[in-house]
Amino acid sequence: MMNTKTMANYREQLFALQQRLRSDVVQMAKVALEDSAESVHGKTSKAPTHLADCGTDTFEREFTLRLVKNEDGMLKQIKDALGQMKQGLYGVCTECKTKIPQARLRAIPYAIHCVRCASQLQSNSAHSSR
Repeated sequence: MMNTKTMANYREQLFALQQRLRSDVVQMAKVALEDSAESVHGKTSKAPTHLADCGTDTFEREFTLRLVKNEDGMLKQIKDALGQMKQGLYGVCTECKTKIPQARLRAIPYAIHCVRCASQLQSNSAHSSR
């Protein structure tokens, strides 16, 4: 079991990260949607003059939207970790129920799996997407 001070430190880290990510997601989504609206409505302020510019604009917009999706996923993981805190289960792997090492939690405070289970889940996910 983790001491109260350590738990409070992780909680602060998670809330700070959550706030920063939410702000980033909102900003990136806003930029991507504005760029998309400009290309649809044909505003000339950023209108590409060459076909390659159109491809670059599309790539940048899609890249930004992928970043938003990734950060949304991280926000879900943070929410899950905060939920584990409320249940008194923070720092325990949701798969194998072993203690998650402090080094892993310092690196990834929203980790809900030990390294072994996280690797196994990632491997299973990679195989199922093929």
